[in-house]
Amino acid sequence: MNIIPSKYRPEIDGLRAIAVLGVIINHLNKEFLLSGFLGVDIFFVISGFVISSSLYGRDSKNFIDFIQNFYIRRLRRIVPALAVFIIISSILICLFNSDPQISLRTGASSAFGLSNLYLIRHATDYFAEDADLNIFTHTWSLGVEEQFYFIYPFFIWFTGFSRSAKKSLRNLFIVLIIFSIPSLSLYLHLYKSNPDAAYFLMPTRFWEISFGGLTFVLSRYKIVEKFKYRHLSEILIFLILISIMMFPREFINLSTILTVFCTTLFILLTKEDFLAYKFLTNRFIVFIGKISYSLYLWHWTVICISRWTFGITWWTIPIQILLSFFLAFFSYKYVEIPLRSREYDVKKFGLLILNIIIAFSSGLIAIFLSLNNSVLFTGQSPTFNAGNKWRYAIKSVSKKINGRKCHADGGYTQEKIDELFDHCIIYNKSPNKIDKTIAFVGDSHAQTLMSAQDIFYNRGLNLIHYTHAGCPFPPLDFGILPSKCNQFIKLSSTKILNKLGQDDILVIYGYHLSYLGDQKHPDTRNTIFNINDEISINAEEKINIYINSIKSFVQKANAKGIKTYLITSSLRNSIPHPEWFRPFQENNHNQNYLIQRKNAISLNNLFIKNLSNIEGLFLFNPLEALESCCDNFKDFSKFYRDGNHLSDYGAKVLVNKLKNFIIENDTNNKI
Repeated sequence: MNIIPSKYRPEIDGLRAIAVLGVIINHLNKEFLLSGFLGVDIFFVISGFVISSSLYGRDSKNFIDFIQNFYIRRLRRIVPALAVFIIISSILICLFNSDPQISLRTGASSAFGLSNLYLIRHATDYFAEDADLNIFTHTWSLGVEEQFYFIYPFFIWFTGFSRSAKKSLRNLFIVLIIFSIPSLSLYLHLYKSNPDAAYFLMPTRFWEISFGGLTFVLSRYKIVEKFKYRHLSEILIFLILISIMMFPREFINLSTILTVFCTTLFILLTKEDFLAYKFLTNRFIVFIGKISYSLYLWHWTVICISRWTFGITWWTIPIQILLSFFLAFFSYKYVEIPLRSREYDVKKFGLLILNIIIAFSSGLIAIFLSLNNSVLFTGQSPTFNAGNKWRYAIKSVSKKINGRKCHADGGYTQEKIDELFDHCIIYNKSPNKIDKTIAFVGDSHAQTLMSAQDIFYNRGLNLIHYTHAGCPFPPLDFGILPSKCNQFIKLSSTKILNKLGQDDILVIYGYHLSYLGDQKHPDTRNTIFNINDEISINAEEKINIYINSIKSFVQKANAKGIKTYLITSSLRNSIPHPEWFRPFQENNHNQNYLIQRKNAISLNNLFIKNLSNIEGLFLFNPLEALESCCDNFKDFSKFYRDGNHLSDYGAKVLVNKLKNFIIENDTNNKI
């Protein structure tokens, strides 16, 4: 076979431009380009191709020299712009977010190439609302690439690829195929059982970057030179690549695979004078490609800060795009180019250490800010705007039941559950005490009710409270992710059934719209397993699983005389609390309120249809309870501390209404 030399290919920069523009459009509004996030997958293939191209036949004295040179080039390419971005973005988020710890810790981990692992640890759904408000969410892809760089140089060296050794191309091709097949298989398998891991982990993304390396190996041979329909195929593949970004997210597995294969084919097929090549090598398109790294970093800062402040509307989008390009150009011209190309009067090892110190320093600054962020916050600090701090500060009738002790966020053994249960119970010692207990279970939505539990205590009831972050109650028939939730719910449900007895009350409250929604709704979590041991992404299927699980649990509870009260779905609060940096907060919120109200009513109707005749189960509608206490959608926001959690005031209103509802249904008149 004839081997052709590698050279700079401007169409690759053009392809980078298409990738980053797809990502930006999707991030501005997911409805504009449903699968624009696939631009990251294009980046992965390009990265594998470019890295392989730069390493082929590179002269090195020995393996140590090769590795040292490789990491110096990579760090000089990545670190300067990333470090500046981390420091400035960390300061900015502190100005507008009263509780930016998650963002700042993500930023700190990104400095060390670990943000993808941090996001998995915190069970982050890339497509959920929480991810949209984290100013460093998008750095997950850098983590994947940086972790890939710990492996790939060894493949390059030991296959002889870097030295252009005999059969080195074949050797690398075989090695990449051997590793890509299990990587792709793992991706497809995990996406059914743990989509967050499939999305964020390097081993599940290895095959995409590896395909870039395979593309380079194939491009070294004239395997497409005589292909009769090459010209037509090139433009067709390019159009398919663009159209895939319009696929609904439900087809993410198919669209991801198609994107990787189409990117590979396009790089192989395109040629000077071809139609797509001419488009991609336009000076403006190539320029966007050249600044794509900085543009990828900074566009998310602009978008995220906009969400915390002015919002994203038709008239702000042009400004946000221009600002993103300005910051990217500034970063490219004054940070990337000077620090990447500058010659330093230090040894290679010293240069390597210098870049590592810069990266670590930016991470340490983010960590420092996470410990002192309140100093920079420019807004007011009412209870409403307490971020996540309320989770630890909230308490019940006494400090014995508090958010730090009685709201779990980790794995629990039977021993720890017993300890938790013994602590998170308050026996009523007041003169009007009655022999009756009310228990609150669920997720952080149930936790918000902690501050209003005195309403029941003052009527003589004992109190029990234990909840777990992100875990719907009761145990679901086929399980749920993460596994710590599954374990906690099973153990705690058994414990509560053993503890409660005749005429005791169990209150279940959770974020139903999130757990049971589908891709059409914001902040949807796909964590519920179906009968096939796959993660369900279908709302109807998830709702049926939850309803059947409720029926099974209530049957056990009713056998012991326990009365179960399921608080159904309230709406998501679309109105942010007033701040000087949110002057246009009321724009379009009436329409959003009506949309969210419709979603909640639709889910509640399904609960009523399927659960209203279950003996021992009572359905309490929080939407009706809260709406009866306000005149319009603006007043509704006072019931919330954020987009979905009740404020202390909202909890008081809801629990008081719940008390009246329980009294109406208490046939023994013991409350």
